[in-house]
Amino acid sequence: MTTKENPTINEEELKKSAAQLGQKLGLLITLLFPKPEEQQAMLVVAEKMSPAQLLELTETLEAKYIEAFGKSLDDQYGQEVKAAVGEYQTNQATADKEILSKLAALEAELTGKK
Repeated sequence: MTTKENPTINEEELKKSAAQLGQKLGLLITLLFPKPEEQQAMLVVAEKMSPAQLLELTETLEAKYIEAFGKSLDDQYGQEVKAAVGEYQTNQATADKEILSKLAALEAELTGKK
């Protein structure tokens, strides 16, 4: 938040906010750019940016991280759902066979007594 938006922000709050943004940006760079050379290049670029540009970069990288992380979660849960559906279908087929077998035995018993 800039001082134009909220004139009551003091220097201490600005420093705290900048430190948090820096930590977040550093974490995102580490997570999204696995190679040390890529990380270093991003840091060099970031050093030349204005605070507004750094905020925009952080928001962009955060969106990319969420997109990538969300896809892997979707894939993981999709596989788990498929496995659960397969297990359910197998259990249901076993139960159906068991019930049909018991019904056939009961029918045979009833028709044999008539």
